[in-house]
Order: sequence, then structure tokens, then C-alpha cells
Amino acid sequence: MNTNQNFTEEYAALQKLEFYFENKLSNFEKHEEPDFWNETDDIGLEITQSNFDGEQTKILQQIHRKNYTYEEAIEVLNKYDKKGKFKGQIGRITPTSEEFYSSPTKGMVNTNIYFDAIVKIIDNKLTKLRHFKKFNEKFLCIIDHGHTIENFDLKDYILPKIIETENNYNDKYNGYFIIQYDKIYTIIEQKILPDVQIQQ
Repeated sequence: MNTNQNFTEEYAALQKLEFYFENKLSNFEKHEEPDFWNETDDIGLEITQSNFDGEQTKILQQIHRKNYTYEEAIEVLNKYDKKGKFKGQIGRITPTSEEFYSSPTKGMVNTNIYFDAIVKIIDNKLTKLRHFKKFNEKFLCIIDHGHTIENFDLKDYILPKIIETENNYNDKYNGYFIIQYDKIYTIIEQKILPDVQIQQ
């Protein structure tokens, strides 16, 4: 992804967080480490992406047990609808059982692969956090292009994995925003807030 496109994605993500920051949003300025600084309200915000390009290629390889070139992976990804659901060829294993949701299916996909990619991003950003400018409140926003998150995914799988990961670090984020398709999922101080519908 080129730098200009990356900046566009970051600014678009920032605007979507108005539901949380409200009038504090106007005080954010673009910087690096973290990506946005709000020195007036003492808030730092890092914005990143998960399940994108090369990451998707690796995930597809695990799902289909086939080595894809990047171009082949894009062709397969185009079979997903805009909410990330695969059109009729794979089912879905839940985080808590071996059962799966299926449309006409030729196999199953363990969607935890996608959710683990989110946790991996959080782990990576927690590693870097000690080098970032210090703020009283620190947030990480993840733009995610993976499989659609259900509420039980967040409660039963993603949040416990985040807590487990945070236990490895002294310096932590106060909260996480996961922007995915038409929703924003929010975790603040290890508690899940109601998800927010994004206006299209």
C-alpha cells in the first residue's frame, strides 16, 4: 500500500472514531509513533491494518492448503462478498466448538486464523509502544479486512487472547477499535462496549 493511500485510510479511520472521541476529535494531529497525537487531551492513537494483502495470502494458503501467488490470492479473495463471507465454498468453525455454519460447502475454515492475525498485530504494536511518545491515554485502531466478527468471537476468543497478550507487557493500550466493514468493535480497559454501525 502506498503512503498516500495509507494516509487516506488513517484519516478515514480517525473520522469514524467520532462516536468515541466526540469533540476531542478535532484536537488530533498527524504524526508518527503514534500516528495521531492529541496533546490537548493527552491522547495518542495508533492506526494499523490487519488481514490485508500478504497476510490474506498466507491465510488463504492455510485454509485451502495450496500455495497461491499474490495474483491468484486476489482472484480467490474477489469471491468474498463485502462483509467478508466466502461465497458458497467454505463453512465456518466457531471458536468454542467443532460445529460450523455452512452454505453449500466443500470444506471448513477455522476463522480463528483471521482473529489470530488481529491479536498478532496487537502484540506487535505493544512491543513498539515503549518507543512511542507517551500519552495518558493510548489507543490502537485496527482496520480489519478479515472474516466478519460475530459478538461471540469477540467475547469468547478475541478478548481473552488480547488479555493473554497484554499480560506480557507493562505498558498497555487503554483501548482498541476494530473497524471491520460496516461496524466498529470497541474494547476499553478489557471490557467490550456495544458495537457501532458505520454509516455508509
